[in-house]
Amino acid sequence: MEFRLYSISVKGIFFPKYTIESEGDLIYTVKRKGVTLMSGLGFYDEMGNELMTLKRKFALFKIQFELTRGNIHHAMIELDRKNLKHNYIVDSPYRYYFVDGNLWMTEFTVTEDNDNEVAKISRKRRKKKNRYGIAMTEKADADLVLSLCIAIELTRRIKRAQRSGG
Repeated sequence: MEFRLYSISVKGIFFPKYTIESEGDLIYTVKRKGVTLMSGLGFYDEMGNELMTLKRKFALFKIQFELTRGNIHHAMIELDRKNLKHNYIVDSPYRYYFVDGNLWMTEFTVTEDNDNEVAKISRKRRKKKNRYGIAMTEKADADLVLSLCIAIELTRRIKRAQRSGG
């Protein structure tokens, strides 16, 4: 089985900017579109063109994100808290993924609705460069999996803010 390898690095503390690379080539730069997290994050190609937006949806007692391409809905990503694990459901008109994460939010396995594993995501706790490592099969939707990684990072930031009372 052939795997494509990606890495995500982060720069900045208050307004982080993420770079997504594959084999040294820049795939996307991800940065905030406005001052608040509710304004969303834009995915930009190397020419600076915005291709996708990941935006947190307001939902009581839930953490949800919507991925759009232009003005077209592409997927909904939702944290599914069960058994003290951090699982996600990625619901798209094109694909349905279930993401099984561990308690510490460092290892994730992405499977399709037919239980075929399509990607593995690993997070390094203290590294800024190559914070996330992603290995995905050829049949995986790369945009969905990469946006899922950004949603995981945003969930970490939201939970940290909730714990600190901010």
